[in-house]
Amino acid sequence: MIVIKFGGSLFKNNSVVNRIVQVLEEIAKKQPILIIPGGGIFADAVRQMDKNLLLEPETAHELAIKAMDMTAVLLTKFSKKFRIVDNPDDAEKNTISVLLASGYAPVKKLRPSWDATSDSIAALVAGETKAEKCVLLKSVDGIYSGGKLIEKIKTSDLKKLKQSCVDKALPDVLDEYRTGCFIVNGNHPERIQKMLNCEKPICTEITPSG
Repeated sequence: MIVIKFGGSLFKNNSVVNRIVQVLEEIAKKQPILIIPGGGIFADAVRQMDKNLLLEPETAHELAIKAMDMTAVLLTKFSKKFRIVDNPDDAEKNTISVLLASGYAPVKKLRPSWDATSDSIAALVAGETKAEKCVLLKSVDGIYSGGKLIEKIKTSDLKKLKQSCVDKALPDVLDEYRTGCFIVNGNHPERIQKMLNCEKPICTEITPSG
């Protein structure tokens, strides 16, 4: 199984979402896919509410995960092959399962904080399910340093970067499960297929340290 985080920022363009969906439908004919939706504008609303009301970390975290659930429901409207599940074990062949993160118990292992978002949740799910690959679809080509794209980076080096396109908790989650992930630009969905075909698309691969 392949775990794919579908970044919320990609929902700004209808044609982009449809192109990604088409590629995922083709991939799903050969191997099962489990999508972890990002929170997108729903999570942004929670962030603003947190800023205005100074919410408890547990409350903000719970609402942010609910925001991911809202994106999950939205995503299923783009394809009849998308099916919402509360547990990865419920995923079926020849379908694309979309996880409701709020109903998946292992997610509670993450410390309630904005440091742990859908990036870390996708990595956690990939680790729990022993997924073949974990892909984070975002609106960028990968992680940059000094204006240059980093093609491959260890979690220990990722932690040293002052800022990146992934959440701060991701390196620790990847190390805990001894798994890696790929950051792929969802605006170029053909790169997902290339990566799965063992080609080298433009992306960043993150590997566990040690």
